[in-house]
Amino acid sequence: MASLQPVYEKLKLASDVEIDLVEMPSLVDTNVVTPSVKENKWECKEWRSKSKCCSDSTDATSPSKCDKDKCASKKRSFGRRLCACACGFIVFGLVLWVLSGIAVVSYFGAKTYRCLHPRHQAVTEFVFDDDEVKEFDLGVASGQILITTCSKIEKTTLFVMRRASSPDLLDTMPVDKNLANGVFSLNVLMPSFDFHHCQHAALELVIPERLAKTQHYGIKAQAIVGKVTVNAPHHSFSKVSLLSNVGMIKADGVKSESTFEAEARVGLVVARGITAKGASLRSTVGYVKAYMVQVDEAEVFVETGKACLGFFSAKTVTLASEIGLINAFAFSEVKSLDAQVDYGRLNYVTGGTDAFKGHFSVESPYGFIDVAYGKSVQAPKLEQNTPAVIAGSFGDQPAPVAGVQADVAQLKLKATYAQINLLVADPEMQD
Repeated sequence: MASLQPVYEKLKLASDVEIDLVEMPSLVDTNVVTPSVKENKWECKEWRSKSKCCSDSTDATSPSKCDKDKCASKKRSFGRRLCACACGFIVFGLVLWVLSGIAVVSYFGAKTYRCLHPRHQAVTEFVFDDDEVKEFDLGVASGQILITTCSKIEKTTLFVMRRASSPDLLDTMPVDKNLANGVFSLNVLMPSFDFHHCQHAALELVIPERLAKTQHYGIKAQAIVGKVTVNAPHHSFSKVSLLSNVGMIKADGVKSESTFEAEARVGLVVARGITAKGASLRSTVGYVKAYMVQVDEAEVFVETGKACLGFFSAKTVTLASEIGLINAFAFSEVKSLDAQVDYGRLNYVTGGTDAFKGHFSVESPYGFIDVAYGKSVQAPKLEQNTPAVIAGSFGDQPAPVAGVQADVAQLKLKATYAQINLLVADPEMQD
């Protein structure tokens, strides 16, 4: 910087007249303007260091452009745009979902309406004399089979109804029938049900009630995919065998002189009011439900699923399940009962007007055991009491006689990796 000493010396030596104002060169940058207002202490540099709201292009000479309100306004504007975008995306998704649902429902609705349209079906009747048929063997690939009784019909009649999506497909569903040695067999030949062809059949066998005591038909009905129903409380059959590979079997008020068999490999078996010498209820994957069954021998097997059994009157009972749950209660007149569950749970409650008297054995080496009895039931005499096996007897047992097998009820419950609950209920608790 240049020194000002010569100037000062010249001023001292010169007279007042000689002193003139001389414009001195400016040493300060005139482009920098110092703000004259001291009230606005907001500095843009400090604000930019604390928040990214302000733009990097903010002029440092104009701190009023970096005001907090403007930065907050920009921030709110970005939030509004983000919220509007999210709401628009959600509304678009909902509209698309509704339209897709309407399209799917309309498609299946049209298919279902076409399958059930009454114009695309054919009905055939077969009428039999009283002594013409002894046994019926009925089968459908897809559909249902109904066996019932009627007081107004004169002769045994079989109605065969075929349905398809078009009349031309009805010709591709031939009815194969045969009558030999008193056995009438009828099968509707067709592919399994699909929404493209909608081919399915319905067989309805109606038996007059007047033949309840004079004629005892044998019934064998099978449906690959479908439902088999027997509702004939006013007729006594010689034997009954029902099978559904995928579907449901329902039997109500069925009387059989020999055996009653019902099997749903994948599906549901419902039996109520069954009277026969022997009953067999089976399901590979599904559910078996049976009540009020009166038989000499009863067998229930559910490979994977559940069985609910109640009010059985049977001398010999066999219950089995590999993976499932078995609930059995109110069993009366039981002389031998064997129940086994590999994985799952087994609940058994005794029944009858008298308390259970006989030997019992409960075994579950890798599961849990719970044995209980009512207040009025005499305490059991235990022969073995371990976490894996509990065995003993309820009530006073007759003295053994050489060469004579004692008629004592035997109750065996066994499991591998399952829980077993045994309850000997009070007699007054039973119906």
